[in-house]
Amino acid sequence: MIELRRPFGKLAVILFALYSLAHLLAAAGVIAFGVSADGYPLNRWGIYSYAAAALVALVLSLSELRRREEGPSPLQLTLPPLLALWVAGLYFTTAILHAKYAPYLDDDGLFAALNLAFALVGCGLALGYRWPRLLTV
Repeated sequence: MIELRRPFGKLAVILFALYSLAHLLAAAGVIAFGVSADGYPLNRWGIYSYAAAALVALVLSLSELRRREEGPSPLQLTLPPLLALWVAGLYFTTAILHAKYAPYLDDDGLFAALNLAFALVGCGLALGYRWPRLLTV
């Protein structure tokens, strides 16, 4: 089983690196919009911290490729859902911290529920991947 997990572990790290890069490019795009339009669609400091978190996640994923262990660490696998929750948090703090071009937010909480479900499933899969004994009863 370890020989099968090793290539899939590297594939998971590569996919996470691409996911982190997509988050970083999205943050850069929002920052570029904010600079050119003289106002941000979400709160400014949340966008900056989101870009910093995406950059840290990308650096962690690239450093993870050099490790010789059998798979990525659980923290490495739980960072993608946390980045998705960070984006959801940006939307919900915009009403409090104000933004010049604030988007419409749904009032029924579906967006928050979907992001929370994604985060919980992602963290559960990460823990099950790293420690398969947790899946046995």
